Amino acid sequence: RSLGKFLTLERSRYLVDDCFTVRCDIVILAGAAAAPPPSSSLFGAVESFGRLLGREEGADVTFEVGGETFTAHRCVLAARSKVFEAELFGPMREGAAASVVRIEDMDAEVFRGLLSFIYTDVLPDQGDLGDEAHEWHDDDDDDEGGGDCDMAAETDRSRGQIRSPEAEAAVRGGDVRLH
Repeated sequence: RSLGKFLTLERSRYLVDDCFTVRCDIVILAGAAAAPPPSSSLFGAVESFGRLLGREEGADVTFEVGGETFTAHRCVLAARSKVFEAELFGPMREGAAASVVRIEDMDAEVFRGLLSFIYTDVLPDQGDLGDEAHEWHDDDDDDEGGGDCDMAAETDRSRGQIRSPEAEAAVRGGDVRLH
């Protein structure tokens, strides 16, 4: 479906030399009141999740990644990620229902960044994720279609294990399996 829209745009008269122009008019009204700030309920929830990050209080799942252990809160993970929701509460929960979830072939710093994103909605600087994340980012620059993610998530389907997962794919419902 998205490919069809892309091809339609590519063939249209609006795309010239792989560029298009968006025109918008901005009207400034003198003396007009500023728009009210957006609802802070979502920000408040994310801020509350951020305070839970790294705290063992209430944590009910432990992840073993790259020789390190991380505690987390199933409800936060499920609320913020469809993949975690399916793994921890849904039909895929067989192996993930245990209190310790092992993720193989993933750097601990990358997983720390994933948790940080889930809990705070902010990606850490790429320098904080280590060389592994930079390699995924560099490889993905050549992918067709671009996609919404900066880095690619791949899975080893024969074993159902993560080979080179990435924060955005897990959070946005990419094909990622946990064991």
